[in-house]
Amino acid sequence: IIEKFTLNEKQQLAFLLCVSRRMDRPDGTPFRIIIGGPGGTGKSHIYEALKTFYREQDLDYELAFTAPTGIAASNIGAATTASFLALRTSYDDLVSKRGVSLDQIRKRLEGIRTLVIDEFYFLGCEDFQKISKHL
Repeated sequence: IIEKFTLNEKQQLAFLLCVSRRMDRPDGTPFRIIIGGPGGTGKSHIYEALKTFYREQDLDYELAFTAPTGIAASNIGAATTASFLALRTSYDDLVSKRGVSLDQIRKRLEGIRTLVIDEFYFLGCEDFQKISKHL
């Protein structure tokens, strides 16, 4: 996979960290990593390599990608973070089952062990608080 996507040394490191953590944590213990860098540094190559790895291991159901903006989400073939995790719905509405329910969100996330949020820096503290509550 590394050769297929011609990952450079830093990309390889990020990819291998993610892959090894997935394989070393069968219980699903959370692993958090920030893959940063300005546009054009190859974050999307890492994402594509991860998609390929999960697909080849028949684990693609464990992987989800989101991004805060529609353009960013479209660029990586994902949904927006707000729609995927119902961030614009209040927690009280989710719990009381008005509209999308918390159970529906959790069912959507069932089985997902790796959630990639591209361009996460566009999210605010409140968004991360909601993400934490929804998970």
